[in-house]
Amino acid sequence: MKHCHTIFCLFALFLVLASGNLQGTEAAPRPDINNKSSPEKKLRDPFWPVGYIPFSPEEQNTNTTTSEAQWPSLKLKGITTTPRGGYLAIIDSVGLVEAGQVVQIKKNGIIYTWQITDITDKGFRSKKLTAVPAK
Repeated sequence: MKHCHTIFCLFALFLVLASGNLQGTEAAPRPDINNKSSPEKKLRDPFWPVGYIPFSPEEQNTNTTTSEAQWPSLKLKGITTTPRGGYLAIIDSVGLVEAGQVVQIKKNGIIYTWQITDITDKGFRSKKLTAVPAK
């Protein structure tokens, strides 16, 4: 019986101490995701890299015409030879291309079109053709 009384007293003491610690603390304010002006409206996706901050929809919608658009560069991944002694280029996001071929890349809602004019063992040359908004 004395043992149960000791356990009860210790449990009561724990509850008194725990309730005293909770009285002085306040809950952190929760972000208001419905308020568009709230700086805390962007909730972090757990799969984003450390330090990544996504663009807001206002920043993503830039009203540029095709003449003002900055053309992305075609990234060369490699050069290979053909059985007939010519060259083929391996371009990132496009694939295997040969001289004279027309290639397209869609970026930021704009379709950019180039013509591959020449491929050598040192690289390739291209000619910018069109940049039109994607439909």
